[in-house]
Amino acid sequence: MSVWFMARHLLLKGIRKRTGDGCNTCVWTDLWLPCHPNFKLITNPTGQDMNQRISPLINHDWKVWDENKIRNQFLAVDVDGIRSMPLRNLESFDLLVGHI
Repeated sequence: MSVWFMARHLLLKGIRKRTGDGCNTCVWTDLWLPCHPNFKLITNPTGQDMNQRISPLINHDWKVWDENKIRNQFLAVDVDGIRSMPLRNLESFDLLVGHI
C-alpha cells in the first residue's frame, strides 16, 4: 500500500462537509450532519436517489429547511438533526472542513 493511499484514507476520515448552498453535498454519501457521531444520516437510503443533494431540502427564499421535504424523507432523529443545523450562508459553496 502506498504512502499516498494511507495518507488519503486518514485525511478523508477527518473531513466532513460544511453546508453552504447545499449544491455540492450529497445527502446519502457525504459526511455533513454535525449532530450525529459519524456525521451521516441514520435513515436508510433504500430506494432513494443516491446522488440527491442537500440544496432541494432548503427553502432558499426564506433561508430555512423545507420542513415538509425533510419530514417526508427522513426519520425523526434525522429531521431533528437537520433542523438543528443553522443555514448561515446560503450564498457560499459547501466546504470541506476537518472534524478530528
